[in-house]
Amino acid sequence: MSRKRRQRRQSSAAPVRPESQKPTSSTARPTWWEEFSNWSTKARWRKIIFGFVLAIIVLGAVGAAVPSIVSGIEYGILRVQLPTGAFERALSDELTSKSGVRVVERRTTLDLSDWKWMSSKDLQTDSKMSRGLSLTSFVLRKTESSAKYFVHTVSSGSKVEPSILSDSHPLRIVQAKNQGSSNIRQWNVLVDISQEPDDLPLTVNLIMTFWNGFQKKSDWWAGFRVLHDTEKLTSRVIFPPELPATNVKFRFKDITSDEIVDLDATTLKVALAPSEMSVKELTWTVDNPVPDRSYQVTWTWPESAAPTN
Repeated sequence: MSRKRRQRRQSSAAPVRPESQKPTSSTARPTWWEEFSNWSTKARWRKIIFGFVLAIIVLGAVGAAVPSIVSGIEYGILRVQLPTGAFERALSDELTSKSGVRVVERRTTLDLSDWKWMSSKDLQTDSKMSRGLSLTSFVLRKTESSAKYFVHTVSSGSKVEPSILSDSHPLRIVQAKNQGSSNIRQWNVLVDISQEPDDLPLTVNLIMTFWNGFQKKSDWWAGFRVLHDTEKLTSRVIFPPELPATNVKFRFKDITSDEIVDLDATTLKVALAPSEMSVKELTWTVDNPVPDRSYQVTWTWPESAAPTN
């Protein structure tokens, strides 16, 4: 065989992969959502697309399917919009001021579809076992050009800190003082609206995931706190499919005086027949709610269904 022919045969042969260059295991590759979130951080227009896709997923899934979807998107949001100074313990009064913003409409859905009973032993741990999801959308108008933040307060009695995210604006989270001697913890959510124009409607979306709540009889209530001048408040509660609520009642708590006032359901705008024995879902609308009040829904569940240990 001639020398040239041997050279051509050697050049056409497939190269041999060294043993040290083993292909990467497919299990180590990022998920499509991680790749999408990484892609979205490269430019502002990509973040806008990411937020739009997220909004479609969340808004189109309000109901029983939402909790499972949120667990899949939570990591992606945190990668893109990790709050600056999340869960800080102090911030200037200028940033936490509640003036300069008017709420045209607030719509909140508390979805307990993925709620479950927990044993007393499980409650002593930090395990995330029983999920509650709160989706809140605010339609706002800035009444003062100096307004930098829209402030919303979140409360939880669980040992596990809630997850507080936004698909519309950057935000900061500041841990506030506890409510008196109770075990209720509070956080001020500061949504950055400094770049929004004055006196034009804007929408702020908050996605909050709570863990291990509503486990005691004294915790069977949901509060919707009003901080700002608000024209309309709509509160929707979705109970677990296998555990509808009974003895549903309505009240408000005055935050300043700490007074609780019971309300007559027959005089309220409630999508619920007062004669029903059990409730799977309810919607309560309040026109011109009073600031510094917490509008609350209470209910009961059969304690016989709770675990014995």
